[in-house]
Amino acid sequence: MFLAKSIFLLMRQSNYTLIVVYRAAFEVRNEIVTKLADYVKLKDVLKALKDTGMTGKPLKMQVDIGDNFYVHAKV
Repeated sequence: MFLAKSIFLLMRQSNYTLIVVYRAAFEVRNEIVTKLADYVKLKDVLKALKDTGMTGKPLKMQVDIGDNFYVHAKV
């Protein structure tokens, strides 16, 4: 009985520890996936600009600087 209780307590503690580690890893993963998605969007925009032949001309655009706050920019 003592051995079973000890095993149960050890498993409960290890599960708690693993859950904390898993959550931290999941948050880091989400940040990486978000950054990758932003880079893919940027790559697609640059490819579209290259395909339209707009290189060398000034480009007017709106840039999101956070919290859906947009500013005008000339690139």
